[in-house]
Amino acid sequence: VFVAVGVRLPAVFVNLPVNGVISISLTAPLVVAGTGYTAYKGVKAMARFNNALTKVNLLLVVLVIGAGSMLVEGKNYVPFLPHGVVGVERAAALTFFAMLGFDAATSLAEETVE
Repeated sequence: VFVAVGVRLPAVFVNLPVNGVISISLTAPLVVAGTGYTAYKGVKAMARFNNALTKVNLLLVVLVIGAGSMLVEGKNYVPFLPHGVVGVERAAALTFFAMLGFDAATSLAEETVE
């Protein structure tokens, strides 16, 4: 996320090589410690923390939509609905049943014993 907006974190925060075999991220423990501390302070503080993170997420979504809207070309919307509303309904039904099938397959896979 930081690289996408042009912010480069110091290498020590991204990965810290240990014995040349594994690398440890210092950012993850800081996030876990911050979340743990907030939970320690109480439910009200955790609710404020979750609200703040939700606002950050919404801001990022709005920024992505805003940046993407700059690249919209009107010629790509002609014809807008080539198959009309019926095409949209068919696509929604197909997507719904595909998701049902995927859910059934994953549920069966969970219950499968070696």
